Amino acid sequence: MAEELLVPEEKQAPARIDPDASRLTPHTSTAKIAGILATLVLAMECGPMAATVFYPATPEIAAHFRTTQVAWGATIVTLTAACLTPLIAKLGDKVGKKKVTVLVMVAALAGSVLCAVTPSFGLFIAGRGLEGLSITAATISYGLIRDLMPRKLVPVAMGLLGTGLGAGAIAAPFIAGAFVDGPGYKGLFWFLAAYSLVVIPMVIFLIPESSVRVRRRFDLGGVVLLGAAAGLILVALSEGGKWGWGSGRTIAFLVLGVLAGVAFVQVENRVSEPMFGMRLLRSPAMAMTFTIAFLGLFPVMVFTYVMPQIAETPQIPDRK
Repeated sequence: MAEELLVPEEKQAPARIDPDASRLTPHTSTAKIAGILATLVLAMECGPMAATVFYPATPEIAAHFRTTQVAWGATIVTLTAACLTPLIAKLGDKVGKKKVTVLVMVAALAGSVLCAVTPSFGLFIAGRGLEGLSITAATISYGLIRDLMPRKLVPVAMGLLGTGLGAGAIAAPFIAGAFVDGPGYKGLFWFLAAYSLVVIPMVIFLIPESSVRVRRRFDLGGVVLLGAAAGLILVALSEGGKWGWGSGRTIAFLVLGVLAGVAFVQVENRVSEPMFGMRLLRSPAMAMTFTIAFLGLFPVMVFTYVMPQIAETPQIPDRK
């Protein structure tokens, strides 16, 4: 009789996740909560700052490396973040959000140092890719807020993170301008390295680790296909003027990029734990949210990139 009551292991319900396993109690000191929030805001700023401060320095960087492909210094950051954020978030759920936050910030620190010292434009782009990993810290920061903060403080803490993110985006062009006008673009990347070097110990010593763990599969195929699609199309768009828009090479890159994108959608619709939930993205509510976010952010990013170019254009001499 006892044997009949046994449930086979594969049919047992999965263990429930305790969302309060790491949560601070309402009696936690205000100073400790404030320290955690301040540290998370500072850690969250690494990625947006690394992305935004680059734009005012593009003319100097292009002249230093004698390249017309300087836009890749901005593109690789967002491309890295877009492709790897789902994987980094899942890794944080699996091994610990604090550990992964420190890991991506150390990678960003290494990337900033590489950008400051390398004489090679290829290695400079690699360093910018490492800096792009720090953008994923924003996703993990929201997860840490959810896991650590007392429930009544979670909405307030989320709002503070968003406010800090906006403040950093506003301050970044002024910081970049000060370095470009002073020690030059290398000083800017040394500043980013120093910033990470200060914030990393704060994360290690002031933020508790979340004990919430979720077993998830990594959709490596989706990451490869998305990266290939975006990379191939971007290469075609950036090199099309030089190769010729009707050349076989440009068309080949565009076609391969589109095919990789189609394959990405097919894979995401079939895997059990996709990188992006395509059904969710197709829902009217999410489609409208992404559209509004794109329309709101696109002018800001264009303005941040274009204004330094306009301001640093050589003066046109008067006609005689």
